[in-house]
Amino acid sequence: MPTWPLPQPAVKVAIAILTEAMDPVLVSARMPKTRPLQFVRVDRVGGSMPTPVTDISRLLVECFASDMATAEDMTAQARQALRNAGGSIVAGAFVRGWTGEQGPVSFDDPTVTDQRRWQFTGDLHISTKGTTEGS
Repeated sequence: MPTWPLPQPAVKVAIAILTEAMDPVLVSARMPKTRPLQFVRVDRVGGSMPTPVTDISRLLVECFASDMATAEDMTAQARQALRNAGGSIVAGAFVRGWTGEQGPVSFDDPTVTDQRRWQFTGDLHISTKGTTEGS
């Protein structure tokens, strides 16, 4: 019988991917108390672990900016970064790939009236094995 391992921290991995690709834009799992002109929020909204070797994290990525064009551009950058992360080691985890993307959509946050929000979801596949054990 297989032993089911502890999954890698998917939100932490996604934040690392997006931070590197979108620097100097703030990428966080929380809404900043003082919102910068541009920022990205990442949250896990579901997923599964179909096998002992892969955790699939359903992530919501929200890109906030002062205007629609910038928010849309940030969304394109974020989607590209997550797609291109497959096959790499990020934050101590082996990223297998990015699939199941839905969106992006322009969907303003009713509590943030001075910024535009574009968002999308997708599945980040991460090896459950640490990088010291291989991928």
